[in-house]
Amino acid sequence: MRKFINIAVVLSFFTLSLAAGPASATIISLDPDSYADGTVLNNIVSGLTVNAVNGGGGAIGNVTALTSPAIASTGSKVFETQFSVNAGEWGDGSWDYMLIDVSGLAGTFQSLSLDFIATDLQDANPILAAYDAMGNLLGDATVGGTYSSGQVVSLSVAAEGASFIAALADPGSISYATLASLNAGTSGGRDTWAFDNLLITTVPEPTALALFGIGLISLCLAGRRKMKA
Repeated sequence: MRKFINIAVVLSFFTLSLAAGPASATIISLDPDSYADGTVLNNIVSGLTVNAVNGGGGAIGNVTALTSPAIASTGSKVFETQFSVNAGEWGDGSWDYMLIDVSGLAGTFQSLSLDFIATDLQDANPILAAYDAMGNLLGDATVGGTYSSGQVVSLSVAAEGASFIAALADPGSISYATLASLNAGTSGGRDTWAFDNLLITTVPEPTALALFGIGLISLCLAGRRKMKA
């Protein structure tokens, strides 16, 4: 019994040291290639929500997997939105974007990466924008330039503790300083990017690890008191 308690004490302090030190990251992947055409991807990963948002009106729509009809992607399928005129393209006809809600994921959000795939001869300025729970901009990532059909631009945005990330297809004159201003936009770029390969990094909550360690120590102390009695 004493040997067991000593081992538990060591494990407890080891757990507390993990809570104080760097935590192991968790990678969450959402790849359209893993699903049949037409599969709704909005809530297919626990704790993660992806929505298509129609620019200028803020209407919410489904995101599905689609075999790319004429787009050279990093696989056979891309994320599809119901608002676009042409299959697989975001921002064609009426601009729209993907809104990724990471607030339900276990742990603390660290970063997100996404592949943007150009679908015509003059696509430009893909943007990832990260927001807190109140819709305030925490950070963004973009790369300037004009890209021709089939070119892949991989972007990654790091913003610890972010709740929402928006993937924009060249919003042009639209402000994305807040989620509210983004949804209130009435004009913008018409560039027709496709989206693919969503990767999210989170780390465990330090408080959760600390509570686990405290619980182990409490059990150890209770065992010691019982042995003395």
